[in-house]
Amino acid sequence: MKRFFISVALVTLSFTLYADTLPQLTIFTKPGCRRCAYTIEYLKKNNIAYTEYSTSDKSNNAKMWSTLRDSGKFKGGSISMPVVVINGETYFSIPDLMEFTESISSKLTSGNQENEPGNSETADEKIETLPDSVFIWTDGKIVVNHAIAGWMRKKLPIANHYSGSGDGVYVAVYSHNKFRSIYTAGENIYVMGLIRMKGTWNGTIAEPEGWEGKDISASDEFKKLPKQYFPACANGCWVGGDTGGIFGK
Repeated sequence: MKRFFISVALVTLSFTLYADTLPQLTIFTKPGCRRCAYTIEYLKKNNIAYTEYSTSDKSNNAKMWSTLRDSGKFKGGSISMPVVVINGETYFSIPDLMEFTESISSKLTSGNQENEPGNSETADEKIETLPDSVFIWTDGKIVVNHAIAGWMRKKLPIANHYSGSGDGVYVAVYSHNKFRSIYTAGENIYVMGLIRMKGTWNGTIAEPEGWEGKDISASDEFKKLPKQYFPACANGCWVGGDTGGIFGK
């Protein structure tokens, strides 16, 4: 009987020590957050263990803000989601989500790396509320931003890559793949959604900051961006800035 209890104690102690050495990953998400969904999808696809807290729950929301304050890097203001904690290191307002998710495994196994928090745009602890979609109407060929009898109403998703309150413009995400597209923009060209970026309007043309007067559709930088938010763009998408008509520009 003594041998049995000793064995149980050893197994329990071994499990405790093993659990304490397991990599720890916590992610705070919110409903409708495409960046959050992208990160969760990556974790699942790569079999990375994680604990998720949805901030739709008040206690989880409070826990997230407490985690941000305790990180020593949060200086107040709005943030972009998700908030990820890896081995005690807190990451938020992650500028390049694709690059970050691809580095998670190495962060879990090789220790913490310094996180550069994003810019704070407001003075209070409140995540800025931005639309995650906009309604458009189409007859299959033409798209307008107001209801027309007999035309189909479609919800065009918006990925808020830039969450600041001002200087926001919207670029459209295009694909040759009809899967998960919202409407047709031409022969074998489909619109998947919009991405909000920091920039200015030049008439009806959205010009991201640093790309004024330049063609963004052929840029490798902007070809990578849609993959962060639109899973159907894994095989390739591009962006264009002629979206002002949707917003009455």
